[in-house]
Amino acid sequence: MVVSMTGYGKSEVKTDLITLTIEIKSVNNRYFDLNMRMPKLFYQFEDEISKVVKNLCIRGSVNISIDKDSFVNLDATPKLNKEKLYQYQEIVKELQATVDTNRDFPLEQFLSLPNVLENKSVVDEESLKKVFFDGLKIALEELIKMRNIEGVNLQKDIENRVDSVDNILAEVKKNDKEFRDEYQNRYNEKMKQLVSDFSLDENRLYQEVAIIAEKRDITEEQVRLQSHIDLFRDYLSGEESSGKKMNFLLQEMGREINTIGSKTDNVKISHLVVDMKSELENIREQVQNIL
Repeated sequence: MVVSMTGYGKSEVKTDLITLTIEIKSVNNRYFDLNMRMPKLFYQFEDEISKVVKNLCIRGSVNISIDKDSFVNLDATPKLNKEKLYQYQEIVKELQATVDTNRDFPLEQFLSLPNVLENKSVVDEESLKKVFFDGLKIALEELIKMRNIEGVNLQKDIENRVDSVDNILAEVKKNDKEFRDEYQNRYNEKMKQLVSDFSLDENRLYQEVAIIAEKRDITEEQVRLQSHIDLFRDYLSGEESSGKKMNFLLQEMGREINTIGSKTDNVKISHLVVDMKSELENIREQVQNIL
């Protein structure tokens, strides 16, 4: 079964305390790459979010957007962190002694220093975590559902294009078989013309013709290309289709097609090679998006 790396999922979770909107988008990538945009309130869950998403998405560039639409009594009344305030006071005293000054440090400036005032959340962390991951689960389910639907469409298109390559290869085989004898006769006549003014043993002549014919023979390339096509179909219809394996096979198929094009001097086969290359490139573009 083919699964696409392209997908989208969204969830909205509402409770008496919070309203969360979570959006997840994914596109193709050779590796797993996660980007998150979320309020600081959820930074504490960052590592766990990454593990959950990677376990389900496996590969692809994934972007998560988390919006806190509303929250009831998120923060309690700001409280003074006395310990932190005393630390700053000691620093001020040390600074005054160092520069030999009695200049006062205004109280309002103490309040602007980091962590002197603290906001304590009135919401239990476990409750917040449950709400968040419930929403994340729904968004991920939507994402996976869309990835599967996209995968079905991808598979149909790729199957059609693989069939096209297979049909073109069948034409190559047909043309190669029909014109093989013609190649042989043409090479014979050409060799006779070249050596018409010289005395050359007939057996030697046929040896030279056989060497030339061997260089032009594309039988092995056809067999290997057919084998690659059959194996590619197996990967495509398998329970766990792999974009990486398909990419490797496409490279091997490309090598065989290029070799056929370079070895043949049949114009029809050369044109068919161009058609196969075109279809192969289209398949390669589609496979880039397979998980």
